[in-house]
Order: sequence, then C-alpha cells, then structure tokens
Amino acid sequence: MKDTPIHWYFISFANKNLSPVKHKSSAKKSLKNGNQKKALHHYMLGLSKATKKRQIKRFKKVFTPEISKEIMTSVNNEMDSIKEVLDKQSFIEKAKTEKCYIDYLKYLQKLNKIKLSNENLSAYEILPYNKEEMDKANKAYVSIADSIAPCYYNLAIQKETTATKKDDWKKISSYYAIVQAYKENYKDAKDREDIAVEKSIYNVAVYPETVRSSTYRRLDKSLQLMIKDELSSSLNGSHMRHIRLVSESTPADFRINLAVSDILANHSDTKSNKVSYEREIVTGKDKAGNEIKSMVRANVTYFSKESSSSVKTFAEIIDNSTGEIKYSKTFQGSRNWHTRWYKLTGDHEALTKREKRNLPYLTQPETAPSDLSLIQGAIDGTVKNISGSLNSDFLYAKGVVSH
Repeated sequence: MKDTPIHWYFISFANKNLSPVKHKSSAKKSLKNGNQKKALHHYMLGLSKATKKRQIKRFKKVFTPEISKEIMTSVNNEMDSIKEVLDKQSFIEKAKTEKCYIDYLKYLQKLNKIKLSNENLSAYEILPYNKEEMDKANKAYVSIADSIAPCYYNLAIQKETTATKKDDWKKISSYYAIVQAYKENYKDAKDREDIAVEKSIYNVAVYPETVRSSTYRRLDKSLQLMIKDELSSSLNGSHMRHIRLVSESTPADFRINLAVSDILANHSDTKSNKVSYEREIVTGKDKAGNEIKSMVRANVTYFSKESSSSVKTFAEIIDNSTGEIKYSKTFQGSRNWHTRWYKLTGDHEALTKREKRNLPYLTQPETAPSDLSLIQGAIDGTVKNISGSLNSDFLYAKGVVSH
C-alpha cells in the first residue's frame, strides 16, 4: 500500500562507507541519473575522506563550489514549495508532505555535519540546518499522523454499510491495514481487516481442456498439476491475500481455461564427420643426444544427434458471473536436446593439446529422451510463462491492494 509511511522515501542518501574513488564515481552516476542531491552528498563524503594533495586537487576539479551552490538553490526552492502547499492539504497528503520536508531537513543535517568535520569543504555553500525547525516539523507530522488512523477507521466502518462487491471489501481491508500502519492494535482494526479480506477473496479455478492428441492424453492431468503448482507458489505470499486457487468442484469467480495443441516431437538421424590428424613427435634420443622424431596419425569420427519438441498452449480467463473473457493468449514452448561423442583410431598423440581439449566428453552416445519426456519439458517451460503472465496481467491486480 502506498499510503503507509514505510513506503515514503523522498530523499535518497549516499552510502557513507565508500572510498573517495567510489564516492566520486557514484556522484557522477547520480548526476547522470538526474539525482543532484545524492550527487552532492557523495561529492562531500568523498572529498572529506581524501587525504593526499593530488587526490584532493582531482576531486575539486570536478566538484566545484558552483555545483554545491546550484544544488542548494534548488533544494531551497523545493523546501519553499513544500511549505507552501502544506496549508492546502489534509490527512494523508499533508502527512506525506511533512514527511518529505523532514527528509529534506535530515539531508541538510547530514551535509552540515560533513562540512563541519573537514576543512577541505570550507569553500562549499550549504544551507544551514535548523534543529528547532526539525523539532517543529516532527511535532507537526506526529499530530497529523495521529488523526489518520481514526479517519481511516471511521471511513472503513462507513463503507462496510454499503459494501456489496468484493472490490468494496478489498478497499475496506486496505483502509484497516492503513489504520494499523499508523497505530498498532487500534481498537478491533485487525479483526475487521481479516473479515474484510475473507469477504474480498476471488476464487480462481484451473480447467485444462482435453489435450488434442490421443498419444499424449495423459499430459492433460500433469498440465493441470503443473499450472496449479506454479500459480500456488506465487499466491502463497502474504501480499496476494485476495486470490485463492480452488479445485474444479468449488464455485469460482474466475476460471482459467487451458488447451494444449500442435504437439510435436522430432529425433534427427545420427550425423558423423571424420577428421584425420597427423604430426611429427619426439619419440626419444639417439646415442649422440639428438632427438628421434616420427610421424604419428589418427582418425577421429565425430558423432552428433539432436531431439526437439514443441507445443502450443492457449490460456484464457473467464469471469464466471458474466461469461466475459478477461484475458486470452497463446503461448509456445519448446525443448531441445543434443549429444556429441567421438571414436578415435590410431595414435592419440597425433592430436595437439588443444585438439584433445576440443574432443567431446563422451565416447558413447547418450540415450535420447522419450517423446513424452521432451514434450513434458516443453510444457514445463510454457507453464512457467503462463504463470508469470497471468500473475502480472491478472492475478496480481486482483490479489494485492494498492491504495
């Protein structure tokens, strides 16, 4: 949920544990990405850590007082803009703005602390940090935040009287969650949230159609189990509280229809390629100490074999209450397998070290996978794509709250 303080980050601070070189490169990267405030923080940390005159000189060449002045002018304008809108806002928006203003003050607090700790930074202009202003901003934020929990609690209670759809109960559950984000153990918000969640759950059932192949008919059941396993793994997280995967016999809000077609499995013939090798090698020395050389030869036959499979799987989601097709897509999957081996006749020394390293690992062919195994592999990859697509395009939207 976006309306909880845990997700409110308005200023990104630099990691203070980096080396001067890392700080300088991070500053350049931040400037490139348009984050001037973080770049200034990196520059100041880096320069404060620099000890050698040459290193300080190189730092100051890219980090000029003008950069600091320019960014501080921008920060001052942004803080003025924040204070301007505060009086026109209420509750959540006002709390966010106060939190944003506090982040700016924390930023100035860090910069001032760095500047005061190192004489290398004396020429750089930094807006002064005002502790009284920080205390005032924190007090204002706490005051606003204290009023948010009661506001959302009453809003949820009021909405419960008119809630008729699961979308209504989903929003009510989010209101109770926001209440607890601001004030733990607030009245009976947790119990009411659990009830609202239970009333907002969308039941989803998976219906694999008959696989269009008499040879591979048993893939129908395994496909069903695979898609359920994939979807279940993404639904187990607490962030997907509003979706429940149910069996075909349970009434469902949505059904996922699946159909596998165009099932193919191919095995190529064994291919071979014969290569001859010969070279002169040292076999010993004569009485005078001269090397004795002789020509050695070998023949290597390289073998290879390939197998592949491909399938098409059609997926669609239907709203059981209206019969409307909410989503449909065809997925293609494949699996490829290959093996290489060799047979050598003659002297093994006819091959150089590099040629020996390039030999296949096997001297006997591997057993090719069965048609069923190949097709199962192709479907497995397809199911993962289906699961990911349904999760991003449909289930996630139904399952999580973004209020």
